[in-house]
Amino acid sequence: MSLAVASRYSRALAEVVFGPQSKTKPEQVITELEAVIEAMAASPDLVRILRSPAVSLNQKRHLLEKLTAQMGGSEVTANLLKVVSDHGRITILKEIARSFQSVVDERHGVARAEITTAQPIAPEQKTQLEAALGRLSGKQILATYQQDDALIGGAVAKIGSLIYDGSVRGQLATLRRKLVNG
Repeated sequence: MSLAVASRYSRALAEVVFGPQSKTKPEQVITELEAVIEAMAASPDLVRILRSPAVSLNQKRHLLEKLTAQMGGSEVTANLLKVVSDHGRITILKEIARSFQSVVDERHGVARAEITTAQPIAPEQKTQLEAALGRLSGKQILATYQQDDALIGGAVAKIGSLIYDGSVRGQLATLRRKLVNG
């Protein structure tokens, strides 16, 4: 449920940010949302105040205006925070930010990949792997890397819900299934 709601907010935010009248860049909004999320994580009292039915909407709005002003935040971010707070959705701000990042990536033709390798790989191998994933997905790849010795060899790439398993562990599992199932 909260993911669907976060998606609606993020798409509406994208329409504002990508609109012809907007002077605010999407990356700026992402940075500002991340800063607010960090502030909320660092201050449980702030979250309690924003969630409390005992605190009036005007008080919450004033608090959010001050927070945004202290951060040097844009009017777009301030307005989003007010709307989200007014509708009691401040607790899903992290999901909204994540969903907005996905919308921005989609509009820019970018896909984020999580790549796990058995061994550290050289920069030129990373470039080749990202280029191959780019050809498969039709998008520019922004990759994060991690290492997992359990893969034995090769790599596993996750782009959204797609998983490309080129690991030795994956190949052994496929071979085992074929042997068991005849």
